[in-house]
Amino acid sequence: MHPSRLEIGSYYYRLTFVDPKLWVPGLKPVIYVGENILEDDVDEKEVTYYFQDSVSFSRFGLAPEVGRENSAECLIISESPDSLPKSIVTLDEAVMLFKNILEGKGPFAE
Repeated sequence: MHPSRLEIGSYYYRLTFVDPKLWVPGLKPVIYVGENILEDDVDEKEVTYYFQDSVSFSRFGLAPEVGRENSAECLIISESPDSLPKSIVTLDEAVMLFKNILEGKGPFAE
């Protein structure tokens, strides 16, 4: 996923693998909430992209807009510019990755 394609409030999928050979994938639905949204994000040269779990989004809305009383219940996941391209995917990209795995090509085959 290229950062320019991310839209705040849109759903994406966080891709993980349980094995080092990348044959057993897992997908978690997440919502993009923005970049450098935390107070600790002071270095403008280091961009961090943040995603929220779908359960807390359904309950409370977008994390940066949640009041303090509910903020502890929002799971926020961070991604670096290096990890973003292969860890955050659209549903179409996820389907292609699973198809590649089923065909024995590996997830990132062209």
